[in-house]
Amino acid sequence: MGELLSFADDKDRMLMIAGTLGAAAAGMAQPLHIVLIGDVLNGMNPSDSSSSITGKVDDAVLNYVYVAWSTTASRQVKRIRGAYMSSILAKEIGWFDVNEPMQLSTRIVEAAVKLEEGMGRKISDGIRNLSMAVTGVVIGFIKGWDLALILLALMPFLSMKVLTKDTQTGIEAYGQAGAIAQESLSNVRTVHTFNACRHFIDKYASALDGTGLMFFTMLCTYAVGMFYGAYKVANDQLDGDKCVGSGCYDGGRVVVVFAAVLTGSMAIGQAAPSIEALVAARAAAYNIFETIRRGSLIDPLSTEGKTLENVSGEIEIKDVTFAYPSRPDVQVCSNYSLTIGAGETVALVGPSGSGKSTIVALLERFYDPLSGVVSVDGEDVRGLNVNWLRPQIGLVGQEPVLFPTTSMENIRYGAPSASDDQVVHAAKMSNALEFIQALPRGFDTEVGERGTRLSGGQKQRIAFARAIVKNPLLDEATSALDTESEYVVQQSLDQLLASSKRTTIVIAHRLSTIRNADRIAVHNNGSIVEIGTHDELMEIPNGHYRHLVESQSSPAHADSDVVASRAPRELDMPNSVQTSAATESSNDKVECVGAPDQSATVLSRVRKMASPEWAFLVAGGVGAVLNSAVFPAWGVMMAKITVLFFDYDKTEHEMVHDARYWSLSFVALGFVYGISKLLQHYCFAVASERLVARVRLAAFTAMLRQDIGWFDKSENASGALLSRLSTDAATLQAMTSESLNRLVVNVTTLGIVFAVCFFFSWQMTLVFLAVAPVLTISSFMVNKSVADGDSTSKKNNDADAEAGALFTNAKNLNAKYKQLLDTSKETDLRAGLVAGAAFGFSLGSMLLVAALLFYVSSRWIPRGTITFEDMLMVFSLSSFSIGSAAQGATDPTKAQQSAENIFQVIDRVPAIDVMSSSGRTFLSVNGELEFHDVHFALPWLRDRISLVSQEPVLFAGAIAENIALGRPTASREEIVQAAADSSALEFVRNLPDGFDTDVGDRGGQLSGGQKQRIALARAILRDPSILLLDEATSALDNESERIVQTSLNKLLKTKRCTTIIVAHRLSTIRNANLIAVTEQVVIVEIGTHGELMQLPGGRYKQLLARQTY
Repeated sequence: MGELLSFADDKDRMLMIAGTLGAAAAGMAQPLHIVLIGDVLNGMNPSDSSSSITGKVDDAVLNYVYVAWSTTASRQVKRIRGAYMSSILAKEIGWFDVNEPMQLSTRIVEAAVKLEEGMGRKISDGIRNLSMAVTGVVIGFIKGWDLALILLALMPFLSMKVLTKDTQTGIEAYGQAGAIAQESLSNVRTVHTFNACRHFIDKYASALDGTGLMFFTMLCTYAVGMFYGAYKVANDQLDGDKCVGSGCYDGGRVVVVFAAVLTGSMAIGQAAPSIEALVAARAAAYNIFETIRRGSLIDPLSTEGKTLENVSGEIEIKDVTFAYPSRPDVQVCSNYSLTIGAGETVALVGPSGSGKSTIVALLERFYDPLSGVVSVDGEDVRGLNVNWLRPQIGLVGQEPVLFPTTSMENIRYGAPSASDDQVVHAAKMSNALEFIQALPRGFDTEVGERGTRLSGGQKQRIAFARAIVKNPLLDEATSALDTESEYVVQQSLDQLLASSKRTTIVIAHRLSTIRNADRIAVHNNGSIVEIGTHDELMEIPNGHYRHLVESQSSPAHADSDVVASRAPRELDMPNSVQTSAATESSNDKVECVGAPDQSATVLSRVRKMASPEWAFLVAGGVGAVLNSAVFPAWGVMMAKITVLFFDYDKTEHEMVHDARYWSLSFVALGFVYGISKLLQHYCFAVASERLVARVRLAAFTAMLRQDIGWFDKSENASGALLSRLSTDAATLQAMTSESLNRLVVNVTTLGIVFAVCFFFSWQMTLVFLAVAPVLTISSFMVNKSVADGDSTSKKNNDADAEAGALFTNAKNLNAKYKQLLDTSKETDLRAGLVAGAAFGFSLGSMLLVAALLFYVSSRWIPRGTITFEDMLMVFSLSSFSIGSAAQGATDPTKAQQSAENIFQVIDRVPAIDVMSSSGRTFLSVNGELEFHDVHFALPWLRDRISLVSQEPVLFAGAIAENIALGRPTASREEIVQAAADSSALEFVRNLPDGFDTDVGDRGGQLSGGQKQRIALARAILRDPSILLLDEATSALDNESERIVQTSLNKLLKTKRCTTIIVAHRLSTIRNANLIAVTEQVVIVEIGTHGELMQLPGGRYKQLLARQTY
């Protein structure tokens, strides 16, 4: 508990103290009220003013209780969220290698809800109930210690250990499901390209698969206590043995002792939800606090470490050995040494996976070496302040990372203090200014999640501009740029380096970009095998560098026959032309359940989606009806035995005999209750869990099938969609297990109660009905206050949605997250005030109604209008049954809003439905493309197209699983062959688990070239009719590119498929059948290589002249 509240500040502590005192006072009010009831029953002369005062006191203190605890809970959960975010962003990169980043945002969304529940109103309820329990027991011992002792000896105690384990397991399961959801939604273009929607839907579905005894014991306690009480009354009051003195038992004393101890025991039971919420909060907080407590090995937010006054830029890497945390047995660098002088430009070249990018990561201090030293200006980087070190380095990565904000802000992330003019200048230097100004809102245009609204070259130029604001350290800075942009950027870079003499490290596969470097270091297997200038290295006979240059400029490389002849390839189909009906297959049933019906309410749709569990719902309903009858029967039995305590005309034998009868009746009622409760809760719980899984799956399916334009909207970013899956679907449980449960119980209970009450005393029943609207209004106020408080939760969820983007791009964006959390502070206190007033009025009004009933009965009993038994019967039934009906009522407004949010997604008909079977299919596919009134069955069409894009997208999972996305039915041998064809087989087999090696989040455990080869294997496995290559070999080193290009040539000659190549390296397209030169979305030249080279002043000829082979 101390750890759970460890984020409280002084204001929170004051609120908690005030809330605790108020809750304790509220808990004492009801047991004290019982003492008055005992006096009323003895003399039927109730002090209604005292009862009213008790109710008003209860009302007043509860106001402050809920204000205090609601406010402090919200404040502390925000602080925990902020601390969690700070802790995540402070972690070293190696921590993300072994912890799934995709699960982090889901974990905080799920945990925050349970934390706020366990630290807010539930605590005040628990304190109030515990106070009530203690006060009740104390009063019981004062009035009759022996009866109280018997009752306490039989009171059951509950353990919460199982609940803790189940809660934590549940959160982990939903965290895994959330990771799958976020990964597929944030890479939806790749999912659609490979028709992989069903694959991820099935994967998501598999991630989702997953008190009666207490009450029986309590009713047995009733039986024993009632029998003993009747025995004491009979012994002290009957057969002429009238007891005198303060220790004698009469009917009023038995009722007070029994009711006080009973109230205390019931208060402990009512405290169970609070204890459950607290235990659930602790279970949910376990991973959160573990993450917060774990110190970062390399903390970018820390203020510790040295800072240097002036940085000359001298870099020394000495005897460094390193292995990634995710693969500690595989050494990437072994005894690596390299010295770079101040202002020197050094190029690192070599095959993929040879350790080039690792050196950059060590210099940035993303990782620390296992041995050896990395130093800047003679200072070990481990002794420098990380927060100071990284701003000294500008990094343009091989795969540019942009954030879901404007172009201006993305560039400014390089230097937060940069002015607008400096940002514009950086954009100009990177050749990004022209296209940014052409965007609808210029620099204020949103780039989309991870920059999806921009092309690969545009994203790279934005990233390059971001680095120019600092001192650039370039890792494949120009690999994704078109020829024109590369030429301009390279000129800008040369000017930048010449003017300021920055120390520069260039990692390149394209050797033309590093010929003028001061030195070139050639890598192989984690070590430098050659180092020198271009000319020096070219003079080494059979040297590695010379071989790379010759292979890159050789005719076999330059004259790649990348496109086969124009002879079309035919693909046989069962029918010449097939038009599929617009009907869903059996696989689509999950999203059709609960299809939109304009006349149906949201509630009825939820019930319809729960219809597959009709057997569980019926069984649960039967259990609920039986359970409903228990409370009225309980009330009747309590009234009967209470009357027995005051029937002094009976003999001792008769009273003991009747007491035995009613006591055994309590035992029988306990059996009925235990069976009905087990049936009710188990069946409704099964139905609700299956409903939630079905709703999540339906929503996830609907999200995946939406057209790409839908995902471009800011409100449909992957973080926002993930939050919707996590919170809204879970809230729907209230509409089945809780709402349906309470509906059946309440309707049945109230029907039985009023029937019995009218039978015994229609007068008192009418009085109760007259004041019933007060209880109805108070209940409405409670629900309304909860609904009004949803705005705060929504703002917190907005922050969590943003966290979905931040976790996957962990940078120093902590302040932005905290700012989002702070936006709901103003509403916290208001929500607490409203909720406190509502709950206080609700509970206080119940005591006032009880006082009124006692008042009218004290007038009618002497007149003979009603009997003492009639009064007790109505009072008992209204107290037990109506109180039970009101207790635990769920908030339908919140559940309905969540259902509406989910159904908005499920009901949306996408403009392009990637899972629809409607549309035309053909007998043969010639490969001739013409875009005119297009109407294809998208799954059929996309099954015949393979895409290898500029930025390869892999999904968390095994290498074999990623390749199999190309054709899920492929055998292991076919997967291995595809890897061999893409030049991936050798490095895959060298990995610890081979094809079963997990590639990590977005393939983070592999190098850029390795990821590209896996993506190429995925495309090859598909055996496409149309192959789309968007810079397919841009990330490969020269040797791999040559091998892959040769493999592609053989593949294309064998398969003879239509191929479209988007290329910046013109050497890869010389022998294409047709080359189309585009500018501003218009084809300005078209023809073969030879034809285009004959055009005087042609654009193609100009572009080719700027490239050196």
